[in-house]
Amino acid sequence: TANGLIPAGSWTHVAATYERTSGLVTLYVNGAQAVQQGIASGLTIETSSDLYLGTRKSSKNPGEAGIHFTGRLDETEIFNRALSQSEIQAIYKAGALGKCTCTGAASGPTAWWPGDGDGRDITGNGNTAILTNMGFALGRVGQAFKFQGIQASNIKINASPTIDIGNASTAGSTIEMWVNPSSGDVSSTRPLAEYNNSVGGVGSQFYLNINQAVQVSPGAIFANLVDTSNTNHFVATPVGGFVTANTWQHVAVTYDKASGIANVYYNGNVVGTQNIGANLVLQTTYPLFFGVRASGSGITPYAGAEDEMDVFNRALTPSEILSIYNEGLSGKYKSVATPTGGAGSTANAGSDATLTFSGGVTVAGTTQQVPLDPTQYPTLPAVQTPLGLYYDVSTSATFSGTVTVCFNLPLVTTSAGFNSLGIDHLENGVWVNRTGSLNFGTHTACSTPLNSLSPFAIGQLSPTAAKVTVSGHVLAAGGAGLRNATVTMIDGNGVTRRFITNAFGYYQFDDVTTGQSYVLGVESRRFTYASRAIVVTDTLADVDFTPQE
Repeated sequence: TANGLIPAGSWTHVAATYERTSGLVTLYVNGAQAVQQGIASGLTIETSSDLYLGTRKSSKNPGEAGIHFTGRLDETEIFNRALSQSEIQAIYKAGALGKCTCTGAASGPTAWWPGDGDGRDITGNGNTAILTNMGFALGRVGQAFKFQGIQASNIKINASPTIDIGNASTAGSTIEMWVNPSSGDVSSTRPLAEYNNSVGGVGSQFYLNINQAVQVSPGAIFANLVDTSNTNHFVATPVGGFVTANTWQHVAVTYDKASGIANVYYNGNVVGTQNIGANLVLQTTYPLFFGVRASGSGITPYAGAEDEMDVFNRALTPSEILSIYNEGLSGKYKSVATPTGGAGSTANAGSDATLTFSGGVTVAGTTQQVPLDPTQYPTLPAVQTPLGLYYDVSTSATFSGTVTVCFNLPLVTTSAGFNSLGIDHLENGVWVNRTGSLNFGTHTACSTPLNSLSPFAIGQLSPTAAKVTVSGHVLAAGGAGLRNATVTMIDGNGVTRRFITNAFGYYQFDDVTTGQSYVLGVESRRFTYASRAIVVTDTLADVDFTPQE
């Protein structure tokens, strides 16, 4: 290469590849091709000797032995193939985060509900959860589903071939999830998951606090793998004392048709096993409910949280279950294909983050979001309180322009709390507040446009000034209130809030910090309005807008 590509005192990514078929040798600096040269195809490179890093131990050429590198090396690796330019670029763009070391998801989930702010099934099989009076909370992995402990608070998955995991054609079945029960929910029977037709037909089920003798046993784990002949097949812990309240624990039930063995797991270990018979056809044709028995004998609904629920049409192995448990807060690896697209194209990260690329995606790849351990990163600025959400958001796709990251955060349930959120971006080892806009109505918090991706943290700004209300009306040409107009409020940091006017044209922004200047504007298809600049020192009412002539 030319001189001057690698400066002293800063980190630079370098790579060298040899493609045997074409005979091309390529050198890369910071993800970009620096030089390429054809040598010869089909060469056998001498790599059978010991490999040394940072030194030349010996040489045939006089004076070259004993050459040493002074500095630091990091993330050194070798491959038995030539990486593509897009792969080299993806490694470089990962920056301080590095290459993902998380565990891949066990192969073949037929439905997977991560609970990251909505009811999506991220397998692509379309088993979207129907959420009734459900909330969200800080989960074991990102966000989680929060159950109220009443019959009307539940999750329903409509019957479909892909959740019918016990049918005659499958090799077995698995239901696994993280649970965090409330205090009262480890002392009596509570449903975690159950197939139920809502008119008295009860199918296979997974419960807390019942032991192998089918007796109430606090902290026990129990499954009844009901078959299509309505015959019960029990597998459970012999005694209770496993599941505790107010902490995250992993539970699973598996059934292997070939052996007839059913297992229940707690925190990665088999804690109950039973040979219930080979080749059973389980009753899993019904809708699947979480947290409630939809019909049948009275069972108190579950109160607490569930996270990362998924089902498989095979029995996961003990090593697969243990791997899921050991991954902890990082969770099973989620990635979503990111196709090419024009300016403004978007990509979901398989969780609660969505990326928007200002210049579009020029080379397809995958986008992913992995929760991070906050203890491994710098503390947030003193003016922020951690919310508990730390993420690696990254993409292997090649994009141009800037990227904006928006997070779906329904776990923050108050306007005041939501409007105090801050999105922090790790830059050169320091958290920098890159909050762009907050929309409590859609529970969406977006960053400012960024030039690169790296770890993110969601925090809440500590109150530093009084909070007041700014309100008024948006009027039509005749003086009547204009409904469904969008009023925007932009503060001095560029953070934008929005409010949709009601039937009378009324809008109201709560929790507005005093002592600051704001710009108010109106977006309407029918009329044009001039923006208004205001200084807020106290509650302001009648900040009205009339259309320009």
